[in-house]
Amino acid sequence: MRVFRAPFGTTESGISVDKFTLINDEDMSVDLITYGGRVTAVRFPDINGEIGNVVLGFDSIESYERDSAYIGALIGRYANRIADAQLRVNGEQCWLGANEGKNQLHGGFHGLHNRVLDAQVFEMADEVGVELSTVLEEGLEGYPGDLEVSIRISLSRENELKFDYKARCNRPTVVNLTHHGYFNLSGVQGGSCMSHLLSINADAYTPVNGQAIPTGEIRAVEGTVYDFRQAKRLDQDSGAAESEPQGFDHNFVLNKQAQVLAEAAWLKDPLTGREVRLFTTEPGLQLYTAQYLDSVFEDKRVRFGPYSGVCLEAQHFANSPNEPAFPSTLLLPQETYRQTTIYRFSREEM
Repeated sequence: MRVFRAPFGTTESGISVDKFTLINDEDMSVDLITYGGRVTAVRFPDINGEIGNVVLGFDSIESYERDSAYIGALIGRYANRIADAQLRVNGEQCWLGANEGKNQLHGGFHGLHNRVLDAQVFEMADEVGVELSTVLEEGLEGYPGDLEVSIRISLSRENELKFDYKARCNRPTVVNLTHHGYFNLSGVQGGSCMSHLLSINADAYTPVNGQAIPTGEIRAVEGTVYDFRQAKRLDQDSGAAESEPQGFDHNFVLNKQAQVLAEAAWLKDPLTGREVRLFTTEPGLQLYTAQYLDSVFEDKRVRFGPYSGVCLEAQHFANSPNEPAFPSTLLLPQETYRQTTIYRFSREEM
């Protein structure tokens, strides 16, 4: 178990970016950079023992600075969408930066995804990792209060990629943090991920309007294309989903108690035998099949087009501050925001 640190480049504004490589003793390794806390590679063997990278990523800081798809990034202060880029916090009206039409997506133009974070390595007997931290300043993208954020990203002996999030504020605010990794268990040059099998431990989902904003309803998945309680191929029902082009970009209401770490989803590539189980303390899981991923994102001749990866984003529901029936994302100064999400990798045995 070890961690290596190396320079990754310099941003357009002249800030140095570092890359960390986490390695365990089970042929698994993870690369991440301080720019946006982006996981740039996850290498894991397939059924034949061939090691391959199973997440989308780039090899240069220039590509990440051009990226608008949040590839591999940490997301905050508020993941997912806020309708009309406005909300109220303890009665205070807040006007946010609108970066997706009239709505806000993933915290606006400036968030965790495009900030160079402070980094501290930690090494323990059963896991190694990096703690990333920053302060999202009051007024940034319209949010109230300074938000101190720290995220511990670690790799364990059990092939678990873990994200431990903490945040504190000096004024009432809202918080919703997540990881926006794109998984392709066939390998990053394996083409479409839509032949992957997926199950989600959710009896309900949150329907959306034409702008992907939840309607406020919590609807049962039974009898709908959103029923992933039994594993099925991603492309089995994607053509009937509320999305254009065909695919999923929807939040699932997980069957779990609040703040309890529980299994939320299982993803498998039948071809390579690789699979990943997701555990989280969060109430929701956003499934995104990358139907909007634009093939102009290129790096060293690798092209990422529609369906090149699938995102499994553990988080609170989109637009929760404007939907009183949804679990609250309010954070008060005397409180500490905490969430844990684990991706546990495994493979079929020959």
